[in-house]
Amino acid sequence: MIRISVATFLLSAASLLFSLNAQAAKDPVPEFICPISSTWLDQPSLPTYVPVWKKNAFCPFYQASWQSFLYLTSPNAEDPSKRNFQTQAEFPELEQSGNNSCDNTVDGPTVFTRATKPTENLPLRDTQAGSGAIIYDQNGNAVFYNVRFSRNLCDIVAIQSQPNFPAGTIEIKTAWKQLATPDPDYFMMTANIDDHVGEKLLGLVGFHLVFRPGEHPAGSADPTDPGHPEFVWASFEHKYNDPSCFEKEQAPPGGWSFTSAECADPLKCLSQMNQQTCYGSECGITGTPTEVCRFYKDGTIPLQLKEKENQEDIQTINEAMVGPEGLLTTLSPDNPMHVWSNYHIIGALWLSKPDLPSSDIDNQRGSIGLASSVMETTFQDSKNCFACHQYEPQDALAFSVHNTSPQAGLSHIFDDIIAGQCPHPVYVAAEEVILSNDAAQTACANTCSLFGGWAADGGWYTENGKSRCNCCRGLKE
Repeated sequence: MIRISVATFLLSAASLLFSLNAQAAKDPVPEFICPISSTWLDQPSLPTYVPVWKKNAFCPFYQASWQSFLYLTSPNAEDPSKRNFQTQAEFPELEQSGNNSCDNTVDGPTVFTRATKPTENLPLRDTQAGSGAIIYDQNGNAVFYNVRFSRNLCDIVAIQSQPNFPAGTIEIKTAWKQLATPDPDYFMMTANIDDHVGEKLLGLVGFHLVFRPGEHPAGSADPTDPGHPEFVWASFEHKYNDPSCFEKEQAPPGGWSFTSAECADPLKCLSQMNQQTCYGSECGITGTPTEVCRFYKDGTIPLQLKEKENQEDIQTINEAMVGPEGLLTTLSPDNPMHVWSNYHIIGALWLSKPDLPSSDIDNQRGSIGLASSVMETTFQDSKNCFACHQYEPQDALAFSVHNTSPQAGLSHIFDDIIAGQCPHPVYVAAEEVILSNDAAQTACANTCSLFGGWAADGGWYTENGKSRCNCCRGLKE
């Protein structure tokens, strides 16, 4: 967990900005340049592996993030009216807790004012993850959220039998604001909002992407390389969302979506920034506008490891994609991919060594301060993805930690998928006596593999020398 006081950050940020500005005057050419490929646009596909460069080890992760984003947001070959990430066949929607998200019964897009933690088991998802609050744009309308995942997560038994999530696993969380009229600067959709009757026009403001790259291809220098089973966490936002908390930025023609003109002046409303205005059941889909700003530029914490490399990789790849002469910017306005010229990657996060835990901040790489200003608003100065999604590597000898078990904490979405497929969990006798939670990871995964998988609560107990595991006992139909 990362914690830093506002006062301390202001001093370090001011010093950092002075240093960077002085350096920029001497050396305006970036030392680290992260190139793109037009094939990501012309032949969209998901990356199969994240290679490592000797000079610039961060760039491949940002390339894989942009490549994944462009594939997911490309028109679907079978139904061009939808983008790939919107197709139920490939990326089902995560439904309310207790519902089977894998049964293909969703009738059109549904969005919620929050993608809740599945352990909360709420009938409606109505607040931002973590803080339990709703954020409102400058028109006083709530931000809504939608969650999707790659269909391979529906096969819970197959996943639980492995130490890590399979290569190609993808989880997507999107954030949307209401639009009064169609706006070509936004990717748009209409959707039913919770229980409210009728459809609303929504514009995409945030796209949080989690993906599991593949292993080294056969015949490569290191075919045993495990890839990145801890996932790579990448986040994209709309360019009109909000300004930096500490730097003066030119406001868009219509103003910032989540920051008033007064508070957009650096430091003027710092005490109000990123503070939510509504909690609990009394909140509605309209409310007092929330003042929001971006705490860490590019998710980079001052003086973090390889901070210059991280910032320049993000800035140069964004320039190549969405700058004035960027690949997306120069597309014809009627090209369905042109709309993405209004979006940019704000950072990505991964581990240096997947054989070490994510709780070790020295093992984290990329944007150490990564947090979406519209999805993790209140945690921008204190937490990143690994604060809530812990990764504990497998012990190759003892096999004591089963990363895909429900309590591993890496994927809350997978927990909810399990809950939706387990209508009546039942305790089943294990073949061996279980004496610890670590031992249960393997024993219960094996025991429940014949009974629909281990239930989402990860339950087990040992009594009178006999152990039992809480199994699904058949998938939900």
